[in-house]
Amino acid sequence: MRTYQILTFSGTGNTAFVAEAVANALREKGVGASVYPLEKLHRQKRGFEAINADIIGIAFPVHSFNPPWLVEQTIRRLPSTTCKRCFIIKTAGSPWIDGGTTTRLKSVLKRRGWKLFYETMVPMPANFVARPSDEVIKLMLQMARKQAEQIAEDILLVENGIKKPPFWKKLFAWLARIERLGAWHGGTMWKVEDTCIKCGRCVRDCPTHNIKMENGRFTFGWQCVFCMRCSFFCPVQAISHKLFGKWLCVKPPFDLKHIWEDKTLEAADLTDDQLPRIRELRQFWWRKGLID
Repeated sequence: MRTYQILTFSGTGNTAFVAEAVANALREKGVGASVYPLEKLHRQKRGFEAINADIIGIAFPVHSFNPPWLVEQTIRRLPSTTCKRCFIIKTAGSPWIDGGTTTRLKSVLKRRGWKLFYETMVPMPANFVARPSDEVIKLMLQMARKQAEQIAEDILLVENGIKKPPFWKKLFAWLARIERLGAWHGGTMWKVEDTCIKCGRCVRDCPTHNIKMENGRFTFGWQCVFCMRCSFFCPVQAISHKLFGKWLCVKPPFDLKHIWEDKTLEAADLTDDQLPRIRELRQFWWRKGLID
């Protein structure tokens, strides 16, 4: 029986939620499935012995129409093969980025000999600038779980779900790669307010070890991936950006686990066009066959 492993990079929890949902859906169908943090592979200097399944998934959030640089850099170091099959799961705050684009990542996988057979996108709550309401987040989580079951069925069938993105999306993705320079440079501009309680969570959680604390002072280096994990999960919201202030990351941060498990919280009405982006989301879910 085939086994599945999903290599996952997740800044604030959206992609991790989806990856775990897909893995659970696979387990319910009687196959072995696990989730492994891709950032752990990024930190390794040598071979990737942790990759030990028959079929590998790569899950990540879309950053400016591209994978985060940490993801692409790690995939470039994958061991060469002639038979390993893989699939891609992307998450984004808007279905508009469905196409991607993963052109460069597909090229890297092809050069390494990995056979990509399936790709899809799952819309999740935005963690950038505009915060959805808890009711909208609950609806998106419900639909993400439903889509995860569909993804599990598709990859078990080894369905060919690769779409060729239109030229304009390829061009837009190429231009948007400048965001990486912004992440590296802008990452040095994070700052810590006086309200900081020195818990060290930001240092421990940073996927690239870009944050250091020495003698009670924080420094931010040039390896930021702009996942905003440090700001999002700071228990006292003491991390802000020198250029963009505190509005860059949604306030207050949302707790996906709490929202999902809250039995008293009703999900937003799927037919309520007055709610921001509901119409756009509904069209996406309809195209995916998740709603009638």
